[in-house]
Parts: sequence; C-alpha cells; structure tokens
Amino acid sequence: MRARTRKRRLLVGGLLAVALTVGPALTASAVVIDSFVGPLQAAAGLGWAPHLDQTAGGAEGFVEGPSTPPSGHGSLALTTAADTDRALIFTVPKPGGGSPPPDIDAIVPTPWANLSGSFSTYITDDVSPFAIPGLRIVGYQVYDSANPALSTGFTTLNFEGYYQPTAPVANTWQTWTLGPTSMVWQSNTTGGICQPAAPCTLAQFAAQYPQGAWGPIQVGIGVGPVAATAYADNVQISDGTTTFAYDFEVPAASASTASITPGAATATGGSVSITLNSSPSAALGSTLFTITFAGTSAVSPAPVTLPAGQSATLTFDLPFGTTDVTVQAQGATLASAPITFQVPTTTTTTLATTTTTVAPTTTLATTTTVAPTTTRPATQLPATGPTRSVSAGVVFASLALGIGLVAILSSRRARKLN
Repeated sequence: MRARTRKRRLLVGGLLAVALTVGPALTASAVVIDSFVGPLQAAAGLGWAPHLDQTAGGAEGFVEGPSTPPSGHGSLALTTAADTDRALIFTVPKPGGGSPPPDIDAIVPTPWANLSGSFSTYITDDVSPFAIPGLRIVGYQVYDSANPALSTGFTTLNFEGYYQPTAPVANTWQTWTLGPTSMVWQSNTTGGICQPAAPCTLAQFAAQYPQGAWGPIQVGIGVGPVAATAYADNVQISDGTTTFAYDFEVPAASASTASITPGAATATGGSVSITLNSSPSAALGSTLFTITFAGTSAVSPAPVTLPAGQSATLTFDLPFGTTDVTVQAQGATLASAPITFQVPTTTTTTLATTTTTVAPTTTLATTTTVAPTTTRPATQLPATGPTRSVSAGVVFASLALGIGLVAILSSRRARKLN
C-alpha cells in the first residue's frame, strides 16, 4: 500500500507543464513552457505538471521577468506559504514503455554517470538563500533493466545552488551547471551517503551507484525554508547524447506590450507617442520599460516603471532626421520603428520675365489738301503786289492762247470754203 502511494506521487509530481510537445530536443531548440499539463501527459513527456507531493500552501505559475531572464522574457514562479510547504513540478524527458518500476512511470533509464545539465534561479533580497529553487533528478541506486519492477534504492538526487561553491546572490539571475564536481545530495538515507548534512559530488554519487539510473526531473522549493517566492528558468538536462531544454515563459496574452506612433511635425523636428502596457503577471509587481533613441541627437529617456496591469502613453520631442525608437522590457524588444522628420526646404522660384516688344503701328494720317476756293466778292478789288502780278500773267497767257486757237480755226475754215 505504501509503495503504491509513493508510485502515484512520483507519477504525477514528476511532470512539469509544457505548453508545446516535449520530446528529444537539441539545446538550440528549447521547448517553450507557458502552461501546465496533466500528470499523465507529463509522465508521457508531453509537458510539465504540478507534482502530487506539492502541499496546499505551495503554488507555481508563469510570470514576466524578473529582470532579464536567461531565456526569453518570462520564468517560473514558485511560492510557499510556510516552511512546511512545498511547490514542485515535474516532467519525464525520456518516457518509456512496458512495465514501469514500482515507484515511477515507465522510463528510458540513463546511467547516473551520463547525467549533466543546468538551470537558472532568481531570489530577492528578502528570501533566504536556502529557499533557492532546486533541480531534482528521480531514479534508482540499482536499476534492473531486465525487470524494472525489481529496481531498488529509489531516490531523488538534489542539485541546489545553496550547496555550490558560489553562494546564491539576491536580485540577479544565476545559472547553475550540473557536472562531475557539482555538489549534490540524495533523499534515500540508506547507507548515509550524500546526505544534506554531508553532500558529495555528482562524480562520487555516480561512482557509488554504477548500476543506478534516472528518469523524471523536477523543479521546486521547500520543505524547510520559510515562506518565499523564487524563480527558475532555462532548465536543461542531458543523458550524454541529447540535451532536453525548457524555457518557462509568460503566456503571450499576458505579456507586456508597447506601440510607437509618430506625431506632428514641429519647428525643430516632430514628436513621437509611445504607449506602454505592463503585464498583469509581472514577477515583482511592476514592469521596467527601457526606451532608446538612436541615429540622431535625441536623448533616450530614463527607464519607465509601471505597476502590473497598468498602461501609460508618453510623448517625446525628436529632432530632424531619422530616429530609431526601440522599447524593451525584461530584455525583450516589444516595439521598434524609425521615425523621420525632414527639414523643410525653402524653394526660390525665379520667374523668367518675357519682354515682348511690339513694333509700334504707325498710322500715317492721309492729309488731303484741298485748294481753297477763293470767292471774291464782286465789289472786291483784285489783290495788289506779287500775287496780283502772277494773276495778271495768267490772264494774259490765257488770252493769247485763246486768240491763237481762234486764228487757227479761222484759217481752216477759209480753206474749206475755197
């Protein structure tokens, strides 16, 4: 009865919710996890699910941030309400078929000596370093590949930053690499090897259990530390051949957004309006936005902090030219656009003056000179002086001409008569 209960816990808790299909994947292509699946799906390698060993005061969710996560712009938030609580999720990177071992679902067993991996954590300064999330690998000290049901020494190997040479640091992301020299401890107390009070290296643990094997992996916090909220991201686990990578992310519908809108032109350039929308799932209760201006003399403004779920529209003046405007939050670019304002150009238009010279039209007045008719009154005496002499000459000439003509005519007439 006890064995059945333990089997059920690992089957459910060993799964962690994965939004996309999780199968053998290369490190370069991490699976994005932004929602949880059911325990059976997690046991089949199709995602991550909350573990059945999680207590009522434990909770987990996907958030944006904090700060700049090592992968993407979101992470997994783990919360405990008291020091007796546990928040725990799991998955099975290499699910198997056939008869499962007595305590976990069917797996493709991997020797402890082939185990390696890494993950990242973040804690705030009000959280005990002992509450830092841990990476847990579930397996057996002795695995019977011929008959998995006969496997013995069920154990969970714990890899936590608290036990490493580099101490946990608050308010920054830290990446912990699981390798031969990493300090680990196990949950199985038989033999007193690699216990919390006396951890050992992974190489020592693998050497102690050469016939052992592992399958499911877990990420969680508690039991022991006081109430806390801590964050984890970028989980990678390798069997020596394939690396399985998981990137915890805030759902797209809950992510922070930004938009850039060019404004009206001004005498010195123009304006730009930037609308910021803070994620309702911001890890630390607010979102830090960074606005950058590049390409012109525009000075980038100070970072803007908005409470979770709130929005704001800011307007900035830009100079003439093309300013590259970029908005980022948690290391992710939310919006970018080139905004251009051109210097007005003054165009001097020279109008060609066409002078048309019109030849003047000369109108020659036709003057008709009519010799005046002089009517001399009968009683008026002829004019005297030079005019009188000319007139007399004309009269005498006319008389002489007339006398000549009369003589000629008379001569002709006489000849005819004779």
